[in-house]
Amino acid sequence: MNYIYYLKIIISRIVLIMFGVICAIILLEWYMQYLEPPYQQNTNPGLICSQEYGWRGAPNYEEVLNIENYVHWVRHNEYGMHDTTKVMAKPSNTHRILILGDSFTRAHHVQEFETNHQVLEDKLNEHNVGMQYEIISSGVSGWGLTQELLYYEQEGYQFEPDTVLLMMYMGNDFSDNLPGRKVTIGGKNCYIPYFMLCDDVLDISAWYYAPPFRPTLGKCYWHEKLFSNIFGTIYQYSQLYNNIEPYLLKRQESMPDPYNINFYEFYRPDDNELELYLWDLQYQLLRKLHAEVTEHGSQLIVVLIPRPDTLGYALADYETRQTLHADKPIWANIEPTLPHERIHQFVTEEGIPVLDLQSQFIAHIRRTDEQLYYQLNWHWDVNGNRVAGRIIHEWLTSNELLSQ
Repeated sequence: MNYIYYLKIIISRIVLIMFGVICAIILLEWYMQYLEPPYQQNTNPGLICSQEYGWRGAPNYEEVLNIENYVHWVRHNEYGMHDTTKVMAKPSNTHRILILGDSFTRAHHVQEFETNHQVLEDKLNEHNVGMQYEIISSGVSGWGLTQELLYYEQEGYQFEPDTVLLMMYMGNDFSDNLPGRKVTIGGKNCYIPYFMLCDDVLDISAWYYAPPFRPTLGKCYWHEKLFSNIFGTIYQYSQLYNNIEPYLLKRQESMPDPYNINFYEFYRPDDNELELYLWDLQYQLLRKLHAEVTEHGSQLIVVLIPRPDTLGYALADYETRQTLHADKPIWANIEPTLPHERIHQFVTEEGIPVLDLQSQFIAHIRRTDEQLYYQLNWHWDVNGNRVAGRIIHEWLTSNELLSQ
């Protein structure tokens, strides 16, 4: 009888303690609403946090930008795209092209009518009779293949595209799939969901990142995923969690970063363990996107976008390269076409048409000596967007890839 009595007392006290803890958390959450956000910077204008993708374009956003003295208006449509107004239902007698990509696809460095996607749409309709071509540019700054795949799965397919054009930037697109990638918006870090390889097999359900937790790459322990998804979801809504995050990260900052990788590593023939993991992950994400696009009755096409520095290196003569090697020895082992060739080979074997803009840009620059990138911003300027749109148009039409 005494045992039951004491058990009731213990249970009642535990309930009271839990109630007190919950009340304290609620009060702290309320109090945190009145404090300054933990981070003051805003990584990228025109973006908002998104539970589904980490971040996305802000709907109906508009701003005047000054990029290397080119002052221009940037306006988003109702879907947060740097594009004209769109409707979800595809108009009759229309061939729709959905473009997936990052800041090169968003192309906020120029006005909307100067973007590569608008140049492409105008060229497709220039001498066309009957069938109309409509391009939907869903590119968002900082997106990698993970976010582009998630977007297609949840929203992109609803536009009923006949063709899906994946624009891959051969710079940070490989490391963009790592856990913990973020942008800072409104004083808050917005982390991407991410996919994991579990013993070389893709886990098809996305994980949520919970700072400062770092999952074990290549192994999908159930408790790690449960912990990550629970606390990753809480992080998205908890002001308290957001405000204590900088203190949680302090210890992490003093430790080696297991996800730290430089883009140069992908331009060298010898792969380390992290590179092999990221290559395999990129391949499997591409294969998954291809399968889903095909399942919806559409065609996937890949376009490879070169980095301006590796493009310049490929164009450089022997003396210029030797000078660069002396100044920056890391370039001595660089093969400027290596990742292009690896992606090209993989997608070709998968039956996906692929256009490598690096070889096309090299031929164009040698012929015209034109500048295609901003000098400091490293994105296409007005001329770069125009040339890219024209090259893509010529390649699509000459290979009859839109004949369906």
